[in-house]
Amino acid sequence: MNPMIESVKDALKKYFVFQGRATRPQFWWFELANLIVAVVFTIVIMIAGSVNASLGNLVNTLLHLVTLVVFGLPGISLAVRRLHDIGKSGWWLLLIFIPLIGIIWLIVLWTRPSISGAQPAAQPQN
Repeated sequence: MNPMIESVKDALKKYFVFQGRATRPQFWWFELANLIVAVVFTIVIMIAGSVNASLGNLVNTLLHLVTLVVFGLPGISLAVRRLHDIGKSGWWLLLIFIPLIGIIWLIVLWTRPSISGAQPAAQPQN
């Protein structure tokens, strides 16, 4: 079967699963599917907005909600599992809040090869 479809199905099955691992292909196929959906939704919003401004606003709102539910939350859990696969804690995802440098560093991390037997870094116990 198509690896993109398999990756999206797997991500949706593990909607709120933040433990475990995700391979590079799983992560990047999901991200490619996410990009394709975003481009299609943008085109639909532009067409709806050109027909009627209020229709465009309604379609825009609905499509953003669908994107958040279908791709946003599973994407976050998938990103955390990808970090686990390279031996990093899921807390590294907070780098995204550092403008420009944070996302660049995350992309570098996400492109690294899997580490055999990788487990996320242990959290300190108080």
